[in-house]
Amino acid sequence: MVALDEVSAIDAFSRLPWHDSELLGCCVSTSGTVKPIVSLEVDFGTVAAGPGHVVLNFEEPRGICASIDLLAKRLCSNHIWTGYAKRAVGSGHPFVKRIEERFDLDPSETIVGLLLFVVDLISPAGDVSILAKSFSISKGQGRESEQDQSR
Repeated sequence: MVALDEVSAIDAFSRLPWHDSELLGCCVSTSGTVKPIVSLEVDFGTVAAGPGHVVLNFEEPRGICASIDLLAKRLCSNHIWTGYAKRAVGSGHPFVKRIEERFDLDPSETIVGLLLFVVDLISPAGDVSILAKSFSISKGQGRESEQDQSR
């Protein structure tokens, strides 16, 4: 799948029907790959005219910060309050500031061209912030398929 340009990625991510959709999973992997992989599994199926069960794959991720209270998430279900994206430069977001401080590891790295993707869960469950170049969407397995596979 082709990665979106910066403006298109911000618009496409922010326009997804986040409210009352469900965060089903988060995956971070560096094993066996040159580049890290960050993805979120989301079910927009509870939202009318939503894209259904999908996997959001983040292109060229620089970092992820997940602050999720699992007890609150269990009690409040998996529902998402909102999701949005914006340019990392000038965002003022604490996670972006922390990542910027780590560029001392490699001075050639900057946050220019990176986007901040944020998914806020229903309070008080928490949020997930991802710093990446762009994102793409692929079709996820439906819950019925997952249940069939586990039998």
